[in-house]
Amino acid sequence: MFRFQCDTENLESLQEDCKRAVAQIDEQGYAREYEEEYDHIFCYGIFFYKKRCLVERKKENN
Repeated sequence: MFRFQCDTENLESLQEDCKRAVAQIDEQGYAREYEEEYDHIFCYGIFFYKKRCLVERKKENN
């Protein structure tokens, strides 16, 4: 499950925005529909700022 966003305001907020994207996957329940079918669901928040990119992976609860 991926959550992409490109609207961070500056380089300093990139990490916090990326963590917020991962949290939004939980809040919105984007991965819930796959829980019965798969043992592991990897969720990533990916944020872009100009030519830079940061990837944050959600820690597994298993």
